[in-house]
Amino acid sequence: MTERATIKVSRTARDHLAQVARERGVTLRQLVEQLAAQKRTAAQIAEQDEVHC
Repeated sequence: MTERATIKVSRTARDHLAQVARERGVTLRQLVEQLAAQKRTAAQIAEQDEVHC
């Protein structure tokens, strides 16, 4: 099982993300994981740029 962590956000942000998750038919956890997977860090971008040079 994957280790879990808590992320604190405003209630407004939580409610908004929960609504987006419901509309997509996924859990809030799945939505956050999908969003995180879509965004690369600066190090990942730099690494990718090095590979293409």
